[in-house]
Amino acid sequence: MTMPRTRSLELRHLHYFLAIAGEMHFGRAARRLGIAQPPLSQQIRALEKVLGVELIDRSQRRITLTAAGRALAERAPAVLEAAAGLREQVQLAAQGKLGLLRIGVGASAALSVVPEMIARFRALHPEVAVRLDDSPNAPHAERLRQRLIDIAVLRGPVRLEGVRAEIIRDEPLVAVLPESHPLARRRTLRLAELADLPFVHFPRDQSSPDFYDELHAAFARAGFIPRIVEYATEWPTVAGLVALGAGVAVAPESVAVMPRTGAVYVKLSDADVRVQLLAVSRDEDNPLVRTFVTAARTGMTA
Repeated sequence: MTMPRTRSLELRHLHYFLAIAGEMHFGRAARRLGIAQPPLSQQIRALEKVLGVELIDRSQRRITLTAAGRALAERAPAVLEAAAGLREQVQLAAQGKLGLLRIGVGASAALSVVPEMIARFRALHPEVAVRLDDSPNAPHAERLRQRLIDIAVLRGPVRLEGVRAEIIRDEPLVAVLPESHPLARRRTLRLAELADLPFVHFPRDQSSPDFYDELHAAFARAGFIPRIVEYATEWPTVAGLVALGAGVAVAPESVAVMPRTGAVYVKLSDADVRVQLLAVSRDEDNPLVRTFVTAARTGMTA
């Protein structure tokens, strides 16, 4: 007999039905579920109406499953397992522990520490896939606006509207010297000790103007204006020119993560400039961004 469909299929109906299919007895199934028998019978009737078929043959003293009932008993566990898996995945996504995180990387200096941050993040959240985007074709602010990336890792400060910028690393400066230079054997240096040396530097208009200005203010406080002989826009190129003996440089400490044969990194004891690495994202809640920022901050402060 075919029954008219009403309402919709509910997972609890499947739980109830599988209890009956396992016990083949309404009373025992009701006790197993911890409910009274009449409501259980009503729920099974409701399930049969939803599916439009009879699941249980009630014509005999001992109940049996119909062909439709046997088919449902075979397939229902997979449905319940899939539903449980879906629930777990949705909860993980809400907690920022599942999904795809697209990270835009700004400068080569950021590339030196971002892999370490990503490794830590993946160790904590292995179910999250990470995609790096170092495309130079559009500014990161525009890529964030277009939702081509979820987060950008940039040198601070960042002054952009409609974004959230959070500090994930705060680091001091180091001197970059040719390994043959006498000062390269020192453990620390004062900024003034570099005053008479030629500098390899980065151009203000192709880097962070704020960092450039802060650094030159530090040079002035140390009593000199650097004599710049070479310019380069990327830190690996700066270190390469220093290694060839073109001059010395001052760089964020994380540049030392990318060792360069022929170049030595020495801590500056008196340079009061701190370089901030920022996680920049849209000004909205994104659980993946939140968990990445938390992981990046942990153990990453210089």
